[in-house]
Amino acid sequence: MYVGLVRSVHVGHHRNGVRQIDENTLERVADLVCDTDGPNHRQAWELPRFLRKAGWAGVPEYDESGRRRWVLAQLLSRRSDQAAIEQVLCRLADPLEYDEPRQAQRVAQELNRFLALEGLKVTYAGGRPHVVALPAAMIAPDAPAPVHLQRELGSFIQDPRLAAILRQRLDEVHTCREHGACLATIILLGSILEGALLDVATRFVEAAMRSSRAPADGRKVNRWSLSELIDVGHERGWIQSDVQRFSHVLRDYRNFVHPREQQKRDEFPDQDTVSVCWDVVIAALNDLGAAVAAAHVQGGGRPRPDDSVPGPSSDRS
Repeated sequence: MYVGLVRSVHVGHHRNGVRQIDENTLERVADLVCDTDGPNHRQAWELPRFLRKAGWAGVPEYDESGRRRWVLAQLLSRRSDQAAIEQVLCRLADPLEYDEPRQAQRVAQELNRFLALEGLKVTYAGGRPHVVALPAAMIAPDAPAPVHLQRELGSFIQDPRLAAILRQRLDEVHTCREHGACLATIILLGSILEGALLDVATRFVEAAMRSSRAPADGRKVNRWSLSELIDVGHERGWIQSDVQRFSHVLRDYRNFVHPREQQKRDEFPDQDTVSVCWDVVIAALNDLGAAVAAAHVQGGGRPRPDDSVPGPSSDRS
């Protein structure tokens, strides 16, 4: 359904048809390699070794010209060799390069701040760093900002223990996503969506049970499927139509927790799929938070279990 990221050949400067990274970008890369007086400060003698560890052959010895100047000269000498530049980027973001593996993630975040202007990003698959091309919409300066959680979970999830569990799962989603564990990320996102919808449906149980989309067999809310929770949530005005539609897409991928389901569909979610699912879940949480807040205001600080919650605003900005 979603097309994976592919390498780009149209971003940046070209010479003889070969893609080149901008010199200003290489200067920032040189700064990260040297990390002067930083936590990853590399001595002069360590710089040639770093490039060799990155996979470069024929690296000259340091010539006393100055650490940053020497590194930049090496980068510029291979500016037309995209593979060589990507080797350096990956080595900078490689957990094997650091005593504290989490430091690699911090370096990758710094790299990605300026690589985005080149249409590139360092990401992880199977715990290993890779350089991928960003979709064009993510390169444009006026691209829409990513969806962010607008309310703390504890402000609208009634059960504090459940709120803590959902917070922990959101943290784990970040970890899985950053390390390329796409399927695990989606399964966790589906569980967060289900937990939040169930909490709101339980709080407004009378309205939920009276919904035209509620199960006809009268099952208790805690035995509803995710599909039923999504449809009731929309019918009651707790989530918007776009969230309802794409939540069902997320639900389908969440069902890949069963290997035979994935085998039957013969699909393998990638980072693009994860991005869509992330936006869906965060949008759903924002809708639910707005709906619960509206119920508190209209009910004088008390939920209104006998009626549907006033729907959230349609403005996603």
